[in-house]
Parts: sequence; structure tokens; C-alpha cells
Amino acid sequence: MRFKRLYTIEEERQLVAYLYAGGRSNKEIAALLQSTETRVSRRLKEAREAEFVIICPNVPEEIIRRFEPFEGAKQLEAVLKQAIGTSRVKEVIVVPPQRFTEGQRRAGSPDWLADAAARRLWYHAQQGKITSVGLSWGRTLRAVARAAGRVAPPVERARVGAGITWIPVLGDLLHPAEEEAYSLSSSTLAADFTKAFGGEAESSLALYIPAYIPGKFLEKLPKKEREQRQAIIHDFITMLPNYRLIFGPTDNGQQPLMEQLDALVTSVGAPPAPDTKQPWWSLTQQLMEGEEAQVQRATVGNLAGQFITDEEVDPEDARGIEEINARVFGPKIEDFKRLAKNSKAKKSPGLLVVAAGTFKARVVHRISLAGLVGELIIDQALAMELLRLMDHEEQARELQERFGWDQDPEQLCLPLSQNAAPFHGGGRNEQQEPPPSAASKEL
Repeated sequence: MRFKRLYTIEEERQLVAYLYAGGRSNKEIAALLQSTETRVSRRLKEAREAEFVIICPNVPEEIIRRFEPFEGAKQLEAVLKQAIGTSRVKEVIVVPPQRFTEGQRRAGSPDWLADAAARRLWYHAQQGKITSVGLSWGRTLRAVARAAGRVAPPVERARVGAGITWIPVLGDLLHPAEEEAYSLSSSTLAADFTKAFGGEAESSLALYIPAYIPGKFLEKLPKKEREQRQAIIHDFITMLPNYRLIFGPTDNGQQPLMEQLDALVTSVGAPPAPDTKQPWWSLTQQLMEGEEAQVQRATVGNLAGQFITDEEVDPEDARGIEEINARVFGPKIEDFKRLAKNSKAKKSPGLLVVAAGTFKARVVHRISLAGLVGELIIDQALAMELLRLMDHEEQARELQERFGWDQDPEQLCLPLSQNAAPFHGGGRNEQQEPPPSAASKEL
């Protein structure tokens, strides 16, 4: 039932009447409320009978205030879709903000971004668009897996979820100082998603390999010896059965699972300033050991284990980043490009990126304009920063002023009700798309 936590039926009736009297069509109201036209028509009929359509200017301000974040998010989505271009990113979903008191924040607010991503996956499952889904690593995906189990009823898990194969596309994180590293690994998440969607976790795939060759295995070695040692480790890892099953070449000559994906779900990492510590940064510290300065200087972030270089990267730094990326046992840039191409042909989601926070804007901007991303599920703060990076500062400011958005991330949470609309629709934006920019250069 939509908006169960946000509105009573009476309040929903008044809100529908308010929007209708403001000139909105039933279809527009359904889109704004993440509802259906049938439900809107029913509420409008009830509103007419109760004469709410006549008195709608007197709808309590509190009801309107609770709705405004959703209206603002929908408008932000439309502007961002036009700025990026749907030939690059097929769908953009912006999760609206909500204020919480200091006490609520201390108590731990729900992860509404994860809920939105989980609902989107359930939507694709019901539409039959995903049967083979790759998973990277990290806290964001762990939150999505936990959300997936609570946003759909058991009957849905049994009917459509159990048929999905969840495929780990990265090995295990190597960081003994991080107690939770195991729970964030791609293989563990594959089991978690399998269970959340109604399958048997014990039957899920696992890679049983390290995610990368640690920098300390190669540091202080002459170049030739360094290359030889890396080649030996690489050849050993890539001969293991589950690696070959996922990345190829397979033993039976069949297409590797990586090439059969309908979607790959991931977040992104962004290099922090030298004096800060981001959780993602610490999890990959061993990969970059001795090369942190180069990563910070030459990259805008990390996508499923691959460092993404800045568009104006120095050629020598670019070669260094390529060497680091070669030490990762996971998808490569060529895999993301193939997935993007295949998803357009199959009308499947492709690369589904879930991210929040302005500090991730540069990497999201870079991979989006390069055409690697199929769907973006992001928070309002990140969406606004993306507009600014694409020289849409004036539109961002207009939206901020209209809806009174507070840009302090400590004041924002993401308020999709646990029982709100389970699926996010959204069609293509038919407006003229922007010309390519420098950030859309080949990665």
C-alpha cells in the first residue's frame, strides 16, 4: 500500500484533490505519488464525494510539506535525465530527502536509498528483465541485500525471485583489520541476495579467490621481476574453476557468466582527501599500498574494483593506474562497455549504480557520460552536484530555492516508506539530448 507510513487514506485523498485542482492529470498525479492511475481515480472520486476538490486550497500545510520532497525529486530526475541524455543513462532515480531530529539520527535512520534500489530490482524481476545479475562489493550493496528481504512479500520471493542467479564478480577483500570485510565481499553478498529473493543461499556461487594482488607483494622489486611475480600470481588465480566459470575461458567452451549478465549492481568509491578516511578507501588500502598518491592524483574514483582515471590524466599516471587495475580479479572496463551494449539490445538494466553523497559526483559523472551506466539510483545531494558538474548550476539553484533543500548532508535522510511504492517506473525523456562533453571521452 503506497505511502502507508506517510499518509492516512484521508490525507492521501486530500492530497490527490489538491494536485488535481492545481491542474495535474491523473497520470501526472500517479507518477508524482509513485502510485497507479486506478488508485488516483478512486481517491479522486472519494474526494469529490467528500467535496475535498472544492475545499482543497485548505489542505493542511503539514500534508503538503510531506509531499514536497517527492515532487522535488521527480523534477530533479527530469532535469538530470535531460542533462545526461537517455542515450547514455536509461533511467535516473532520485531518492528525496527528509529531515530528522538529532535524536532520530543518533538512533540510526533507515537506509531509504537501499530500499529504493531493492524495489527497483524487484520491479525488474517482476518484469522478467533480470535472470542473471552480477554483484560487486561493499556496504551499500549489503544494505540493498538486507532491504530486498523486507520490501517484498514472501509470495513474490517465491514466484519471481528464486529464479535469479546472483553472480559474484569480485574476489574476497583482503583486510584483516576490517572485521566486516567478509560480509562485504562479493561472494557473501551473492548468498545474501539469493536468500533475500527466495533462493537457497547454500546454492549460490562463490569465487573463492582474492579480490586483488596486494601492492606489498610487488613493491621494491625491479620492474622485470615485479612483472614476472604478478604474472605468476595472475596465472594461478585465473586457472581456478569458479574464476573460469565467471570470467572465462570456460572448460566446456560455453559463454562465461560475466558475458551473460542482464545487470551488474554496484556502488562507487571516491578517493578522499589525504587527511580523511573513507570506509571504501580502507578496504582497498592493500591494493594501492605505496601508490596512494598516484591514485588520488590521477583518478576520480573506483567502479567495481576498477579505478576510473580523470579525463585530463597524465599519460604516465594513466599507465600506472592501468597496472593497478590489472591486479584486480574482477570486471574490466571492456566488460562494462559490453554490458552497456548488450543491455540496449536486450532492454535489460545493464550497470545499475547505487550511490549517495556529493563526494561521489565526479566518478558518477565520468562513468555516466562515458555511456557505461544503465540506471542511476542516487540521493538528492548527489543529483544536485551532478547538475553543477554539467554546468546546470542555475537549474540546480532554482530547484534548491523552490523546495528549500538544505544541502547539509547531516540534515538529510532518504524517506521512502518501507511500504511505499514497490516499483519505480519512468519512461524515456524525449527532449533533445546534450552534446558530448569532455567527460564522455573513452575510458
